[in-house]
Amino acid sequence: LDPQNRVRAAATRDESIRPGTNKLVAALAPSLTASLTNDQRRQLMLSRLRYRITPGAHEGTSPSPVAQSALPAAIEGYISLSQMIAPDVFELRVAAPQFARGGTDYHARARATHPLTARPVAGVSVAAEIKFEAGENDVTLKASGSTDAEGFAALAFVLPRRIAGNEGRIKVNAWHGDFRQEAEADIQLNNFANILVTTDKTLYQPGQELHMRALAFDATRRALANAPATLKITDPEGITVFRAPLQTSRFGVASADWPIPEGTRLGDYNLSIELGGAEYENSPQGYAAVRISRYELPNFVVNAKPDRVFYLPGQSAAVEVRADYLFGQPVTRGRVRVVREKERTWNYREQKWDIDEGEQHEGETDKNGRFTARLDFKEEFDDLLDDGDGEYAPRFRDLSYAAYFTDPTTNRTEQRRFDVRLTKEAIHIYVITGDGRQSSKLPLQFYVSTSYADGTPAADCEVQIRDEDEADADDETPGRLSAPVVRNVRTNKYGVAKVPGLRLQEQADEDDADLRLTARDGKGASGHRNENFDFWDRAIIRVETDKPFYRPGDPVKVRIEASEARMKVAVDVAREGRVIRSEMVQLHDGRASLVIPYTSDLKDEVAVSAYSLSEENFDRYDYPSAGRTILFPRDRDLKLDVELSRATYRPGEEALADFRVRAPDGRLIESALGVVVFDKAVEERARIDSDFSGGAGFSSLYRAWRGYGDTLAGVSRGELAKVDLKKPLPEGFDLVAEILLRESGYTPQLFGSDQFETNLSSVFNSLLTMQLNPLQSLLETSYAQQQIYPTNAEMLHRLLFPAGINFSDLRDPWGMPYRASFFVERETDVTAFICAGADKRFDTADDFTIARFARPY
Repeated sequence: LDPQNRVRAAATRDESIRPGTNKLVAALAPSLTASLTNDQRRQLMLSRLRYRITPGAHEGTSPSPVAQSALPAAIEGYISLSQMIAPDVFELRVAAPQFARGGTDYHARARATHPLTARPVAGVSVAAEIKFEAGENDVTLKASGSTDAEGFAALAFVLPRRIAGNEGRIKVNAWHGDFRQEAEADIQLNNFANILVTTDKTLYQPGQELHMRALAFDATRRALANAPATLKITDPEGITVFRAPLQTSRFGVASADWPIPEGTRLGDYNLSIELGGAEYENSPQGYAAVRISRYELPNFVVNAKPDRVFYLPGQSAAVEVRADYLFGQPVTRGRVRVVREKERTWNYREQKWDIDEGEQHEGETDKNGRFTARLDFKEEFDDLLDDGDGEYAPRFRDLSYAAYFTDPTTNRTEQRRFDVRLTKEAIHIYVITGDGRQSSKLPLQFYVSTSYADGTPAADCEVQIRDEDEADADDETPGRLSAPVVRNVRTNKYGVAKVPGLRLQEQADEDDADLRLTARDGKGASGHRNENFDFWDRAIIRVETDKPFYRPGDPVKVRIEASEARMKVAVDVAREGRVIRSEMVQLHDGRASLVIPYTSDLKDEVAVSAYSLSEENFDRYDYPSAGRTILFPRDRDLKLDVELSRATYRPGEEALADFRVRAPDGRLIESALGVVVFDKAVEERARIDSDFSGGAGFSSLYRAWRGYGDTLAGVSRGELAKVDLKKPLPEGFDLVAEILLRESGYTPQLFGSDQFETNLSSVFNSLLTMQLNPLQSLLETSYAQQQIYPTNAEMLHRLLFPAGINFSDLRDPWGMPYRASFFVERETDVTAFICAGADKRFDTADDFTIARFARPY
């Protein structure tokens, strides 16, 4: 019977039953699993077997009436399919990379598990297909396998080198007996190119010529040669004012010039370059921004220097302002005005900042060309300290100022913006946790970074960690010193330390943990941090390697830890998004280790990821996973040397520059050069305009792309890639690398077949509503007419009896009686009717309420 009480399959047969327990196997007709719709498949495990066993005579005999009367009575009842052994039924889960690239291997992993017990199902046939549709150039790839004793099947594809289009689809079919499941997902083809756009300067005047240069790289970060592209330049209103076709050289270089018309509107202009061809249609465009304005070049530069890099409560600032001519000599006389910028609002129409000015300081420079402004921060510190010291309270505040310097000999005024940092404490503590997940079943594990308020590392700090949850409830002293100290660590010269294996006293019974960290350096500076760790209510995984850096030939030793003792995880080793090794690892007591042997594929950045496909943890968007990046470092940068014939030239003279480009190994190498020569005054004017009129400048994509944007203690991820392992590493450098590489950057996408429906109340709602409508109508009528409602079983019986309803005779879809429950909830008397669910037992997880009546008492 399905949840709507319709017969889907049936069987009748004779069976000889021996004394004791018997196992009966009945083949249903038609096959229950052969031709299910998606909705029927989802509800399959909530179908019920209605059985009737009628005792009869032995085959070939005819019993006498007396013998017939001595036979036991027939028995009948209902059993939910979820409570029976259904060997062919399974759910399908698949893990596969979301991105693929032509010319590489593509690995997917399927797993079949029983939908209720989560036990693996072996012997499931699996067939997978990847299809990239591109008209006449369609690509279809196939792989197949069978699940092993752990329910896993590995599927491997070899992608052709050139694939048209930008996306494909993987479809996995699996079958066991008559039962079938399927799962599918999109695959993004990583043909994405990167374009870096630069201009010879960032500031132009009408009538000048703009020179643009672009570098194009393919998905493997190699020069994209002979590729068509289009340059488009738009004005501040987004209207295209210039367009030009481009073609990259064999070095991936394209260039174009735009003679800026005399009547060009002033403002910010955007340059965008888009690659042509279907292969790169989804690649991001390259961008750059420039400003066109009528300007006068400065002949001097303003500098403002506060006497401290940051200020603590009670301190005031002395800011020295001076100016220097571009040829190097100081401006000895001048008028100075220093202004606080309270608020900046961008004026789109005039393309500049509207500034709400605050306090001002004015004066003349001394004989050395210097002026000192003295700034008081009492009011600002009061506001900062009023914010408290909670986890999300600001630790510091930056105040913006502008210094204006006027040269009285020319009456020219130039300016400089600068910030002053106010901080509650000298040392700032940062807690770094990787993916941020902690579990009450595992010790806490995290990193600590200490830095001074200006961002420089606070080296050799003693960091004390207290368990705030164990502090006395009435302790209101600063720092809550009644909280016990659970760990002391010392930061290294980079201001970082690792805190492994920190298990708190009551951790197993808590949903989170609150720690207070206090840092002190050798000069008396200090800082503190209140940190809350939420404990994840799902399983978590941790991955560690024996070191962050490896030489060619080194094996990689991996340790895996999980909050579940018997978890089985998949471990993928990937480079540039391509899986180069994959295996299953069984954890014992929540731990496992493995060794990844060296192969030639292990080079540069390599991601090691572990994840679980087990049913109890499955969530296609949020599943147990962890990873780490390791490095096989090598210097891949070209070496550029420039030598000028001399340092100083007169106007009209010819300047000679020699360029030498070498490969990382020192060999002279052919290369393409981009050379720009422009006036330093233009650079200064562009900086001033950027400070006071919005941002314009060279693209920062290159630094981020090369890993120079992600830094810790002054060390960038890009620098790690060039470490020379032939030389000793600085002490503590490996820990900095471990933190910067703490995430893998690679996680597969998980997808699966439709999950089986488990919400009994929802699925059986129509059946239950039909059965309980008379009872519900009677109780509501009794209350409406007589203000009577049941508060116990006897009263319920009296209310229902006149209508011929016996509550004890009502049966749920599994043939069991309901339970009536009577209780008080705040100001109401509540009557609830409870169903025992598919397991036919009350007070278990599948119990649910089928009706509820609440009346004021």
